[in-house]
Amino acid sequence: MKYTNKPTKLFALLLLLSLTACQSNSQDNKKTSTKPAGDLQTQTSVLKADLYKDKLDELLTPDMAASAAGKEVSQAEKSVNSIGVKYEFGKSGRKKKQLNIEYETTNMVELKFVQDFTLENFKQMYHTPTAEELKRANEAMNAKLAELEKEGKANSQQAGMAGDMANSMGKNLTFDEVPAVGDYAVWNNKDKQLHVFYKGIGFQLLVDAYADEATNKARAIEAANAIINEKLK
Repeated sequence: MKYTNKPTKLFALLLLLSLTACQSNSQDNKKTSTKPAGDLQTQTSVLKADLYKDKLDELLTPDMAASAAGKEVSQAEKSVNSIGVKYEFGKSGRKKKQLNIEYETTNMVELKFVQDFTLENFKQMYHTPTAEELKRANEAMNAKLAELEKEGKANSQQAGMAGDMANSMGKNLTFDEVPAVGDYAVWNNKDKQLHVFYKGIGFQLLVDAYADEATNKARAIEAANAIINEKLK
């Protein structure tokens, strides 16, 4: 299901603002420490995200996606946009709800948000937010919404919808570390996605092809390791 209305565009802006606010707060509270010269947090990045721009379907190939989804590669329907590549394998029979609208999902595997990171910034971005971080993010979003309304870029209804969507982002958001994937990886318990850091880049991987989270998670881990071992090493 695709949403192309203005509230969704506002949500994208507020999502970035929220993450930035949380990251800034984490940096403010972080004590200065001396790191070893070879530490991944300080060493020069080996990889650069620009190397893979417009080539994400070469990182996550149809064969890899089909293997992760447990489907035939001939079933794969590929779609590519500026942030990622997605392979869909037909209707899943499972229902989800978004904005109080229930819809049937597709079996899918998606790679997105391939970006340059240091390990330190990656950990700041993908961690369980504290109450203080959520408070700051909420304040930043409310200020931005007021600014957009004042500039005539959003009416009160649109701002309200975007604000509700953005505020829900941090609710019940937690991350668990996942061992033996890249240099560092975490599992997003809310959105059921895998975030991976490897040699200076980070990426996000979603497998939604099975009825249970454990299997989707295991398949996402397998796909991430395949990308690293076959494409990035």
